[in-house]
Amino acid sequence: MNYNKFLTNDQNILYTRLRQMKLSGMADAFESQAKNPNSELDGFEARFEAIVNYEWELRFNKKLNRYIKKATLRYPQADFDDSIYAPDRLLDTEAIEKLSACNWIEDGRNLIITGATGTGKSYLSNALCIAALRKFKTVKYIRANTLMNEFEQARVKSCYCSTD
Repeated sequence: MNYNKFLTNDQNILYTRLRQMKLSGMADAFESQAKNPNSELDGFEARFEAIVNYEWELRFNKKLNRYIKKATLRYPQADFDDSIYAPDRLLDTEAIEKLSACNWIEDGRNLIITGATGTGKSYLSNALCIAALRKFKTVKYIRANTLMNEFEQARVKSCYCSTD
């Protein structure tokens, strides 16, 4: 057991048990509250809520980062920021908002984004991928030419099965 001199013996035991149960986020939030002399000003429910929310966010972010890594995105940091909504880009922002809700995925529909070179197709598609990943939908980013090559190889082998 790692003894923390800022925690009481009982707090150290609880901290260790949280870690042993693989609740590291809760353990860290508990330790932070135990070290903070002002944490007693909040009620039990507020402090407990903060501990649980910290654990939940930690797990959510770890899972999201695993999904992002597996999706092999070109722009893993892509998001629906102000640049997408800039008026000079002439994008249909209402359509983008609808697409970002990911209902088209649940409806079994496909999405093809076309446009001239340098208009931000890859960034927009990656932002849509991130929106889907936040809902824990499985995503695989692939360029059209790579997809066509894979289709051709599958046609030659007469096998249209997934390799993942």
